[in-house]
Amino acid sequence: MGYEIIKELAKQRKLRLDDVAAHAGISYNSLSKIIRNTIKEPKYSTLSNIAEALGMTIDELNYAINPTVTPPHMLKAPVEITNQEQRIIEKYRLLDDHGRELVDTVLGMEVKRAQSQKAVEDQAATIIGYSDVCQLPRFDKVSAGNGEVVFNNSAESIVAVRATEAAKKADYIVDVHGDSMEPEYQDGDIVLVEKKEEIGRGKTGIFVLNGDAYIKKVGANGLISLNKKYPEIVINETDSLWLFGEVIGKAELVQG
Repeated sequence: MGYEIIKELAKQRKLRLDDVAAHAGISYNSLSKIIRNTIKEPKYSTLSNIAEALGMTIDELNYAINPTVTPPHMLKAPVEITNQEQRIIEKYRLLDDHGRELVDTVLGMEVKRAQSQKAVEDQAATIIGYSDVCQLPRFDKVSAGNGEVVFNNSAESIVAVRATEAAKKADYIVDVHGDSMEPEYQDGDIVLVEKKEEIGRGKTGIFVLNGDAYIKKVGANGLISLNKKYPEIVINETDSLWLFGEVIGKAELVQG
């Protein structure tokens, strides 16, 4: 049939085309171009308004224009499209094949990321019976001894931990290796770390010294172990030292 069916539908309803155009929020000239197929792909919002002016749904109008599409009574319940979603659709239609391929690639990656994150949240909620858990990046390793090669900048994984007050403040968790911070922190503990630029004397932090990572307390002249068999690490002017964050407690993993 084509868009010329709009003229016939208006006639059947004893509607003038200029009234249909006015109700649809377009000029009579624009409606005439649509009917004559001069405008090849009218906007969805425009067709929706024309359908409303004719007392039809957009699906009914589309079927009248192109009877080869699925009849309205066989369609699933309509999905509401927000104005923002409609703008995205209209921009997508303006892209060439390369642009659409790029958008599809990024969209696919983001969908996978969102689905993965939701799976972690759903699993944690199922395991403990409620959704009050935290998802935190997990880094490995930090030394409670003589130092380990520093973890890289990306977390090993995102894991679910019980949402204690300390966990809600934490930015990431770190695995502890060694016995230098016994009895407070044991080998194999997982500590909660809050990202900070500096901490005061007596506070425990995760430090990176000359490329090695440590969990230590801040002393007067350097980094202190709680286990007395380990000497204080004195910091010199030539040393490279930065703070990864303050240790604010231990993490309790939600096991699957």
